[in-house]
Amino acid sequence: FGALHFPALRVQLKRLGFLHPAAWVGLLALAPLLGINYVYHGWLTGLDGVADWNPVAKLRGAGMGEPALIFLFCVCPAVLEEVAFRGLVQHWLQAAIRPAKALLLASGLFMALHFSIVSAPYLFAVGMLLGWTKWKTGSLYPAMAIHFIHNLVVLELFWR
Repeated sequence: FGALHFPALRVQLKRLGFLHPAAWVGLLALAPLLGINYVYHGWLTGLDGVADWNPVAKLRGAGMGEPALIFLFCVCPAVLEEVAFRGLVQHWLQAAIRPAKALLLASGLFMALHFSIVSAPYLFAVGMLLGWTKWKTGSLYPAMAIHFIHNLVVLELFWR
């Protein structure tokens, strides 16, 4: 799908964007967001009827190694989801409506398509952070890097 719409992505992939201050603000904002996630999900799993969901446990138990897990849970989502949500959806919405509204809608779609009611508020916040970073830097790369780091922290610290 990204290849089909590559002209829309080309401009967003021309510059790296890592030297833009917004890339570093986005990265720094990730730390408290991950802390909130840890506390929020810790509180939720303490409630009756809310299971502690760990999609990686069975894969690790079946012998899947760390490189494969990192590729599956960190690299692929960071690249594919950023191309889809920020590179295409948010980009097209920004061409039609104000950037702030485009950011809200793209983040809402990001949240909804993760199919997790329990994590919905957190996923919306992550979508906002990634979308804001892409919007301000004009590049997909910082959002991809932040998404990768987010998923790596979740994989290695939360899903251990």
